[in-house]
Amino acid sequence: MYVASDKGISGSEEAFTKLESRLQSLKARKFYGLIFGTPPEETYWACAAVRDGEQPEAIGLKTDIIPGGRYAIRRIHDWEHHIESIGNVFRDIISSHPFDPSRPCVEFYHGTNYLVVRVPVQ
Repeated sequence: MYVASDKGISGSEEAFTKLESRLQSLKARKFYGLIFGTPPEETYWACAAVRDGEQPEAIGLKTDIIPGGRYAIRRIHDWEHHIESIGNVFRDIISSHPFDPSRPCVEFYHGTNYLVVRVPVQ
């Protein structure tokens, strides 16, 4: 389930605030950020995995499925203290792998411990 930002990546914090405000609990949730397109035309989705029994539409959230396939992956440890490096990690991966622009780039949050950056590759 997700909240889309009409401000792209710069609206990610606001999108997560809206998403989290609609959830009964944040504990033990899987959170993702999806980036479609490239700046400045990108779209950002703040996402949470749906738990059994939840009805996202009842709390005003849309649903979708993160596309499968091959992804190049890097971890950013202690990501909250390295937020400024996240964009660089995405750019580095895209420049060194055969990027697949038909699928979104993915941020997978493992709490505050680390963030997994996933870039779709061909």
